[in-house]
Amino acid sequence: MKIKILLASIAMAVSANASAAILSPIEAGGLSEAVFSIWDPITNQSYSQDLGTTWQTFRDNLSNNAFSVSYNISDVTLYNAALGTSSASNLLWNVSVANGQDANFANFEDFGVISTSNLGNAINSAALTQAINQHDAYATALRGTTTPVNNDPALNDAYFGTIANGGYAGTDANWGTSWNTNNATNNSASFGTDLDFYYWRTGGFSPNPTVTRAAGSWSFDGNTIAYAAPSTVPVPAAAWLMASGLLGLVGVARRKKSEV
Repeated sequence: MKIKILLASIAMAVSANASAAILSPIEAGGLSEAVFSIWDPITNQSYSQDLGTTWQTFRDNLSNNAFSVSYNISDVTLYNAALGTSSASNLLWNVSVANGQDANFANFEDFGVISTSNLGNAINSAALTQAINQHDAYATALRGTTTPVNNDPALNDAYFGTIANGGYAGTDANWGTSWNTNNATNNSASFGTDLDFYYWRTGGFSPNPTVTRAAGSWSFDGNTIAYAAPSTVPVPAAAWLMASGLLGLVGVARRKKSEV
């Protein structure tokens, strides 16, 4: 199955903030914005998109079951150029954001990474530092892949990555599935597979970072990138009445059996 997007999907509304140029966690700290990346390890091409939602927003809503965001592919032409001929079964994707700056050290424990993963295992402080630095390096690499729109780099929010231009998301030394940390944490999944969301952060003066699972998870269907907590379906009142009635019948049957 190919995943080429129809141009008509551009008309769909984006329910999140408008994106701008990708910001690194060193430059912007808590205002750095989450990046969606999807790549084909067969063609060695990728598409990355600044989602426009900040690290701080995700951090503050980790446990918020009511928090949700969704985004459409912002540059369908670029997406199709990168992945239009790819087989969906080859694709890997992730969403990630980091914070590596705090001028006054007031929030020292807020240095960290918030990212998709279906493992969520602990990582050591060296790996976390490497992951933050990799976010910074990748932001720089992506900005170098694109000719500025109207000579204004701030208008660029989507990126076509290749090995040649340095922006290919699938290169382990660039981005890959573990931010070049040589760690067992896998931040990606195959196309069509949902991903949980985790926050790895420094533990203050503790040698080991902590890891927290967010309330929601991510999905990507080829058009829409979405984060939301799983909805809980309330049990209808009639079902409760039926259940209580069945329990009553069981009780009557047991009484009759004991009388025999």
